[in-house]
Amino acid sequence: PAPLAIFTPPAQVCMNDSIQFTDQSTPLGGITSWSWDFGDGGAAGTSTLQNPKHRWNTAGSYTVSLTVTSSFGCPSVTTAQSSHSITVNTAPTIALSSLASTSTQSLCLGTAINNIEYTLGGSATSATVTGLPPGLTGTYNSGLFTISGSPTAGGVYNYTVTSVSPCTNVSLSGTITVQTLPTISLTSATGTDNQSVCVQSAMIDINYSLGGNVNGAVLSAGSLPAGVTGTFNAGVFTITGTPTSTGVFNYTVTSVSTCSNVSLNGTITVNELPDVNFTYSTIRCEGENVTFSYTPTPGAAAITQWQWNFGDASPVQTQTTQADINHIYTLPGNYDVQLTVTNSNGCVSPSSTLPVTVIVNPKPIASFSFADICIPVDIATFTDLSTPAGNISQWDWDFGDASPVQTSNVNGNTTHTYTNGGTFMVTLTATSLEGCKKDSTQMIKVFTPPNASFTINNTGNICSNTPLAITNTSTSSAYGNIYQVEVLWDVPNTT
Repeated sequence: PAPLAIFTPPAQVCMNDSIQFTDQSTPLGGITSWSWDFGDGGAAGTSTLQNPKHRWNTAGSYTVSLTVTSSFGCPSVTTAQSSHSITVNTAPTIALSSLASTSTQSLCLGTAINNIEYTLGGSATSATVTGLPPGLTGTYNSGLFTISGSPTAGGVYNYTVTSVSPCTNVSLSGTITVQTLPTISLTSATGTDNQSVCVQSAMIDINYSLGGNVNGAVLSAGSLPAGVTGTFNAGVFTITGTPTSTGVFNYTVTSVSTCSNVSLNGTITVNELPDVNFTYSTIRCEGENVTFSYTPTPGAAAITQWQWNFGDASPVQTQTTQADINHIYTLPGNYDVQLTVTNSNGCVSPSSTLPVTVIVNPKPIASFSFADICIPVDIATFTDLSTPAGNISQWDWDFGDASPVQTSNVNGNTTHTYTNGGTFMVTLTATSLEGCKKDSTQMIKVFTPPNASFTINNTGNICSNTPLAITNTSTSSAYGNIYQVEVLWDVPNTT
């Protein structure tokens, strides 16, 4: 009987693919020759191998047939199992059809990409893509594969578009760099971005941390006080320095990025230092109060503390309410008085404030001499002995008898007439050329004359050589005692 030529055609055949054909003819072992015709003409289109390979160089439909001959020389007859129609498919193709720059693009997070388009041909029926960032999709329509959308995550994404084809697929790759959006946050202590500082005092550093796609940061609005700068280094923008000008300074720190920038605002208030203005009393004598008075500056911040250093090694005195303050210097000399004040902003007056020289003058030594007197014969004489001589500008005498105080600017010596006897406290107040006063008080005794009287006990005529009996009846008046009685005899001349 004739043998049966049998083979199974390949499911898919692509142009230029090497296709393996396998003989399945019967009877097994009874076949001695094979004749394959691959339908593409010429000697290359045939084979006498039992299990040959064949490659089609042109796409199209081809009839492949197998004829076998048995060992008895009988050829096979053509059947449905010995002849098959085979379609040879073209290879898939892929090409970037959008601008060349679209396959390698960089964009900001949340920004729509420039669509990337690939044209597919040959046996390609669709395409797939891998490696896209979230938010992007690839769609196929009528031979065109389009990548579009807005990325929702940052990073570098290498993607691959691959054809869908019965033949060996082809691919093209690209890169999409998604830049994260810039971020900015205050990383120094809370409140440092709205701080109040005293001029010429170092401020607390203000630090801003920047992240995402940031190349730097700048002050985009407002200004900083003189002496304060803002610098960017290693992702941190720092505002630091010692302000040398006063005022309210509003500023804005903005990221430098190829994407949309972000900003934060702040305020630095630089307060002026308080002025130190004070006066002191003009008379400054040892042992007397010197009164110091602070003079506030109109419109300036309220003063909350006053510290007085009187320059004489006494303890510093602190006041928390404004009031005159007194101080007594125990020794004469020059003293450097310094006042340091603190205002409600916490600013302290400069330590370089020029001190005030307070001259403390010694008081004169008031002194005088005199002698007790008897009136109405004597007038009291007072001799000034005050020192230092030549430095006394005024003498004030209070004679202690309710008479007006006697003042002299020329001579300290004086006299006074007492009209009544008694003891009187005389006070001399000496005033120096610098206005310092000192007094001295002494007691003067003013004596009045006694009232002399006597009685004769044996009145009438008496004989010579007869004693005359006299009784002293004298008395003292306002002041004084009788300490001597003298009898004067007035004997008439009988010759």
